[in-house]
Amino acid sequence: MPEASVVFLALAVSLDGFGVGMACGIRRLEILFSSLMVICLMSVGAVVVSMVLGQVLGIFISPEIAPRGGGVILLILGSYFTYQALKDLTGEKDAPGKKPENRKGEVYSAPRQGNLKRLSLMTREPGAADVDQSGTLSAREAFWLGVALAADAFGAGFGAVLVGFNPVLTAAAVGITKLLLVPAGVLVGRSFSARYLSNFAPLLSGLMLFLLGVMALV
Repeated sequence: MPEASVVFLALAVSLDGFGVGMACGIRRLEILFSSLMVICLMSVGAVVVSMVLGQVLGIFISPEIAPRGGGVILLILGSYFTYQALKDLTGEKDAPGKKPENRKGEVYSAPRQGNLKRLSLMTREPGAADVDQSGTLSAREAFWLGVALAADAFGAGFGAVLVGFNPVLTAAAVGITKLLLVPAGVLVGRSFSARYLSNFAPLLSGLMLFLLGVMALV
């Protein structure tokens, strides 16, 4: 698999981190370096685990079928993330500065185990991860945000290894791009009026995964 495709995949699964970084910058939420490392390592770990599982599955799949199966997985993931991004863009958003609330009007706190809705919320509103409302994202709080950001990396890694991506190179690329894009997003969010721009990062991520799936199938 060409190195350019690996970089393309890494960007696709890390763009959500750029969007989260912009949201943090807009909210003036500081991300400590230790917190950034937690977020990056969560994504790297998700890619490694999913690609190892994909390699195990690949043993039982024909070499001719595996790449197409991986392409279908990337295609489905890309379509799903694109749909979710479009749904978020056309849906109602919380007012600026308002803390995200559930239907009962309760402010969200740290997500409970298995609460996927709250994990999904964090990618759109990182302030939900700042449980103590200190304005600084600690390493412990960043764990949940890292889990949320690692979800798409897990699915993409599973499909990518079936297509033929190198696990070590892919995991390294994902870690580096997320390490660069999250703080870059924070800087953009603090410097410009990027409130609406940050909402388009998940859409671009989904479209890139969709394109990778198409490329694997043709």
